[in-house]
Amino acid sequence: MVGYGLTETTAGATLTHNNDMKLGHVGSPMASNEVKLVSIPEMSYMTTDERHRGEVCVRGTNVFSSYLKNPEKDIDEEGWFHTGDKSIFKLSQGEYLAAENLEAMYGKCDHIAQVFVTGDSFHAYPVAVVVPDAEMIVAWAKENNLSGDARSIARPAELKAMLAAEVLDMHKECKLKGFKKLRDFIVEPEAFSIDNELLTPTFKLKRVNATKKYQDQITELYDDIESRQ
Repeated sequence: MVGYGLTETTAGATLTHNNDMKLGHVGSPMASNEVKLVSIPEMSYMTTDERHRGEVCVRGTNVFSSYLKNPEKDIDEEGWFHTGDKSIFKLSQGEYLAAENLEAMYGKCDHIAQVFVTGDSFHAYPVAVVVPDAEMIVAWAKENNLSGDARSIARPAELKAMLAAEVLDMHKECKLKGFKKLRDFIVEPEAFSIDNELLTPTFKLKRVNATKKYQDQITELYDDIESRQ
């Protein structure tokens, strides 16, 4: 059985039925809650798309009432909890990617702490923002006779080359199809956090905020990739 839920929904919000053997979905809403998608125009995620896309929202008796000391956060006036989940995007050739699956995979790399994978319908491949693991990066720097804190060490091309090698190894290990592979990435020395509004109180990535913060850099990255082709 497969389901979907969060801490804020008291675990499950959807669940597959015992006799449902189909893959690629997380079942229907629990009897205690409703689920809907809300369009996100700034990300070109629309509920009217061929494959409906948008932010997942949940409302019901199993949904929490509010965050401590922040009662209005993520709960709208109609009682819908805006989960922040909106991780599926369409590439230019029509393929759909689930960003969270890729982020979980790249997060297994030894020197990568956090990843934000993104893409759009104008490009045929995803790119990412990668946050190196600070402690491991400092150790790596010492081994390579580099000095400074994690922020300054994150800048050299040698570090990006090392991270890129780990990414390539992960592609091979997971036997990724070509359209799922990162073509390039941005190295971000500052961790995603609640304070910089890139994580929710339950430490889920805020994709809308991340997209807005890194949009210019992502555009430049795509331009740079295409100039090298």
